Amino acid sequence: MLQGRIMLAMALTLASTGTGCRREAAQGQTAAASTCAPGPGACVAAAPAAAAPTTRPARRAARLVFIDLEKSCPCTQRRVASSWKALTAVLGRPPSIPLDRFHLDTQAAQADPYVDKRPIMVAPGLYVLDGSGNIIDLLQGEITEAQIRGAIR
Repeated sequence: MLQGRIMLAMALTLASTGTGCRREAAQGQTAAASTCAPGPGACVAAAPAAAAPTTRPARRAARLVFIDLEKSCPCTQRRVASSWKALTAVLGRPPSIPLDRFHLDTQAAQADPYVDKRPIMVAPGLYVLDGSGNIIDLLQGEITEAQIRGAIR
């Protein structure tokens, strides 16, 4: 568990320091998994928004776990808000599939079981679980409605 969190912290640090990132986060906020380009408001995700689909066995999604950061820079906050909006648009209200949401920085005990198995490189992360609780897919970064629909089939 500790090793997974250390690897995640190292990945987040490399993503933010190796590119001359200029953070727009308020003082006291934690680092986020994004790369902010020089210039006002120019933030981009550290991974491509449209990641290549993963190969997974044909198992039906039984539960979803959305993991984000409660405290982050504005560009990560926008990515989290956009992904959450896409998720709620696909699932409806109340959600058609059971859905949990945890903040990695403030609810580590709830997030760690998922992050330890499959680390998130770019927040947010959406874990897709089968009926046995096995992770069958992980979407991360800016998640679109199309990606969510493809993952929960």
